[in-house]
Amino acid sequence: MNDTHDEFADWDAAYVLGALSTADRAAYEQHLNGCPECAQAVRGLAVIPGLLGKVPPEDVPGEAVDPLPADLLARTRQAAQGEVTQLRRRHRRLVSLVAVAASVVLLIGGLGVGAVLWSQRDTAPGVAVVMHQVEANPLRASIHLQDRAWGTEIEMKCTYTSSAGWGGREVYALYVVDDAGRATSVSTWAAAPGSTSELTAATAVPRAQIAHLQVRTAAGKILLTANPD
Repeated sequence: MNDTHDEFADWDAAYVLGALSTADRAAYEQHLNGCPECAQAVRGLAVIPGLLGKVPPEDVPGEAVDPLPADLLARTRQAAQGEVTQLRRRHRRLVSLVAVAASVVLLIGGLGVGAVLWSQRDTAPGVAVVMHQVEANPLRASIHLQDRAWGTEIEMKCTYTSSAGWGGREVYALYVVDDAGRATSVSTWAAAPGSTSELTAATAVPRAQIAHLQVRTAAGKILLTANPD
């Protein structure tokens, strides 16, 4: 608490209402810079000018007929603090309702998207193909092609059997060749003797337009091929 807090403790409402003299206002503002308690009190009473502005002009007497009550300042402060408390409660309730509504929307939206995706996955036609060796090599592979709205989903299982004359760990690539002869690499992986690789790839080429699927070495040599038709 600031050392001068007690001296300025009751100045908050007068400051908000503009009732301080120029010198007192300057002194109080200097005090606010170092007193969090008074600064908080001023923020709590900031609604007073707005509340007074809501009073209809016809309800304001032209001249004061009675002396102002001695406790007017205290009652005004209490009323303003009550208004601030209600505003904060309404704000917290609004934030909570918005959070709940957002959660419900996300949940429903997520369920809807999930249902669409699973529905598409379950009903889309697919075809399984076995790849054939172009020449003797240690690779064996099978592929499942799934029609998608955006193209074709490819699931492949490739086994590297032990074979004399072949090295250790090698990098391979899966290529899609469309009916125009364009070849595109859709996946790469590394395999070693005795390993089995399972991978999922994708291509924008529709399944009906895929002419060949190929497994190639990193140098581009074709080891396996398949025709999905």
